[in-house]
Amino acid sequence: MTLRRILGNLAKSLDSSAIGSYLSKGASETDFRAILYSEISGTPSVVGDSAVATAIVDSAYVQARQGSTTGLTNIDSAASLAILDSDYMQSRITGGGVGFKVYHFETTNGQTTFQDSDADGDVLGYTENGILVFKNGVLLLDSSDYTASDGTSVVLTSGTDSGELVSIAKWSLGGGAAGIVWGGDRALVGGGYLDGSSTNAIDYYDITTPGNASDFGDLTTTRDQTEATGNTTYSLFAGPSNVIDYVTAATIGNATDFGDLLTAGYWIAPASDGTYGYFCGGIRSNNNYQGIDYVTIASPGNASDYGDLSYSRAPGGGMGNTSTIVVAGGYDNDFSPYKTNIIDYFTAGTPGNASDFGDLTAVTFDNSAANDATYGLIFLNDAKAAIDYITIATPGNATDFGDAVSVGYSSRTCGNATRACHNGNNRSSGLGFNDTIQYVTFTTPGNATDFGDLVGERRQSGAASGSPS
Repeated sequence: MTLRRILGNLAKSLDSSAIGSYLSKGASETDFRAILYSEISGTPSVVGDSAVATAIVDSAYVQARQGSTTGLTNIDSAASLAILDSDYMQSRITGGGVGFKVYHFETTNGQTTFQDSDADGDVLGYTENGILVFKNGVLLLDSSDYTASDGTSVVLTSGTDSGELVSIAKWSLGGGAAGIVWGGDRALVGGGYLDGSSTNAIDYYDITTPGNASDFGDLTTTRDQTEATGNTTYSLFAGPSNVIDYVTAATIGNATDFGDLLTAGYWIAPASDGTYGYFCGGIRSNNNYQGIDYVTIASPGNASDYGDLSYSRAPGGGMGNTSTIVVAGGYDNDFSPYKTNIIDYFTAGTPGNASDFGDLTAVTFDNSAANDATYGLIFLNDAKAAIDYITIATPGNATDFGDAVSVGYSSRTCGNATRACHNGNNRSSGLGFNDTIQYVTFTTPGNATDFGDLVGERRQSGAASGSPS
């Protein structure tokens, strides 16, 4: 069968929503029959459509994969065509760009497993059936040549010689978890108090897989009471000085100076829309601060003034998506007993002041927050176990979501598009810190579950997330 015929049939098959059927190969390569979409067991939730396909199908990619027994164009059955439908297609169009990300590994004698950081310091991460594997420039087409199923490693069937080159290319550049642009699947927890002392250490872990954290690198200075935000590529850490540090989430290593806040401070509510990082309120010059600082995440430099919160506060839980930034709760002397349940919000990307969004279920000040594209979760901390949630696009009062694993305060939260992870805390009894990571699923109200442990017991450590690749 010619490549032209394969690509022609592929184009027709992709338009399933229009023609209501797929093509299936019959007894011979020239014999095709149409099968109804309704005949397929486990109908995918996202139907392939030619309008979408034009944005994601690269003929060079199709040509490279057409010889593979699991490739995109070897459509022996409706089941194999499902690769192009639903999850695969959706991940490609929400991956944050189009193109190839290539990992380069220099081999040692007898090496079979390729994982973690490549020769450029980029950490391998992929979606199963979404990669091309090359050995010395030769594309490995047969799945018997390698195994790639866990998303983090590729295992060759035969060992390499020393000095060979293994390259692994995945379709899509950038992006985060399921298309969010203000975070990703890699959690980063930096600064704060570690085992009772101020630290510059940064921990990291994979939000998709419960387990313990590992060492990522160091901030430029030792700092406590740190806050963090970022996008899929960069994570920014600020406070209690005016210095902002940043790291590339996919590249394990030490932080670099980014610029300065308008005023040094701590207990600042951080948030991001993917383009801008916001540092809201806090305690600056020993007073509660009403201002909102912001930076362009992709362009290191000093912060600028964005506007004001509805009142000065510290520290409220900060979160946001591409359209709305929310700051929930906080501490201010104007309130009695110096805590509030007020939630503010402002429009992302358009400098201006905040407006009232609604109220939390309780007055509290030491909050932390994370969000997916729809829901925001606020861990009330402040010696409380309660977790509140809101719908970011709909101003109104918060609703009870569930309870945290442990009661405490001074912990910080980050997440991907599926989970919110809550990192460490100061035990409510005041008898030390906690190294617990706990998590909840944004769309499933309920109590938190133990995820694993940080490298050490810590609190007031800035938490952000980014893409691991």
